[in-house]
Amino acid sequence: MSEQVSNQQINDAGHLTIGGVDALELAQQYQTPLAVYDVSKIRDQIRRFKSVFEDNGVDYAVTYASKAFATIAMYQVVDQEGAHIDVVSGGELYTALQAHFPAANISSMATTSPMMNLKWPLKITSVPLCWITSMKLSNSVTCWRNTMPAFRL
Repeated sequence: MSEQVSNQQINDAGHLTIGGVDALELAQQYQTPLAVYDVSKIRDQIRRFKSVFEDNGVDYAVTYASKAFATIAMYQVVDQEGAHIDVVSGGELYTALQAHFPAANISSMATTSPMMNLKWPLKITSVPLCWITSMKLSNSVTCWRNTMPAFRL
């Protein structure tokens, strides 16, 4: 069995369960392909990340990389847990704003500068935007809205 699937996620019928729901039943009801997330696991993981920093007195912001799954519901869960999001496209930013995600907790760190995605966010929000022109720290980082650049390590 995969390390990503525990015995607790297999029901008596031998089916995978997600959040206690039989995956086969989900597939039969909603058809496939189907994306299913266990919200309680997502919440738990965010809380675990936060607690490590808090237990060690570290100033932090847990940030969800929204390119993994950019939906209104996911943004609402991340916001409810007090985490931030990182957007990499205008579409992700639009969706986050539709979810009423706090603009102060949205950042964008991209390795390119897509100007067509850059123009409209500056008009509608105070989202801190940082575009990294290279992954080398010695190269320039351009930021708007008086933001400090952040680096992913």
